[in-house]
Amino acid sequence: MAAGEPREVLVIGGLHGDEEAGQELVENLQKRPIAGVTAILGNPRACEAGVRYTEENLGTVFPGNPYTYEGRRARELLGIARKFDIVLDVHTNRTPDCDFMVLHPEANLTLRGISSFLGIDRHILAGREYMVGHAASCALIDLGANSTLGRMLLRHLVLELARGYQWHPHGDAEWYGFFCGLEEEEVARHGMVPGKGFSRLPDETARALGCPPPAYSTCWLETPKGYLCEVVTPIEEPWGPLYGKWPAYHALAG
Repeated sequence: MAAGEPREVLVIGGLHGDEEAGQELVENLQKRPIAGVTAILGNPRACEAGVRYTEENLGTVFPGNPYTYEGRRARELLGIARKFDIVLDVHTNRTPDCDFMVLHPEANLTLRGISSFLGIDRHILAGREYMVGHAASCALIDLGANSTLGRMLLRHLVLELARGYQWHPHGDAEWYGFFCGLEEEEVARHGMVPGKGFSRLPDETARALGCPPPAYSTCWLETPKGYLCEVVTPIEEPWGPLYGKWPAYHALAG
């Protein structure tokens, strides 16, 4: 870990109103402020109603549109995010053993080093539907149902980032991947159990998805047409050049 210049940090929680970890972190930071840190709710209406979204999924509507509340909020959030050195977008998912980060392919060493601090070794390449896909200074942190990463550890991360500290990324092979949508019959055919963690994909399935085997997947979000799945594989080469070679996340109206 190395010290540097102080940074302006934005923390966003509650982009989805039914995810608690980010909302709790924002509440903590608002009650006990840290110099250089701004904490906001991503989707205040959905958080107040306790629903995932009100009109449209804010997580996958970037860069936004003028037609829905979430579409307009996406435009607003991008404008806010571009004023900060680092943006942390904190989420939760309902799958055990499924802590991961979503990063822009041009994410700098500071953002990639966050995973070293948190002990997260799964990285997803951001599609253009996500805020991360439009802001290289943003890191999306998604915590699994059984995550051991508590609010205080995340608060400590925010404090150190604001102070200018930087961690070196893992030197060994890490897990990199992407999101994809699979229909219900595909999930069953591959022997995948929704909400039960990672399982090995058949090599032919991995290749069909554009992912070099061995590949593992978990399906953690049910959609009207199937499931949103996370597909990962261990690689040792720089991951930026892989962006564009792997299939982009294709939405299933999540």
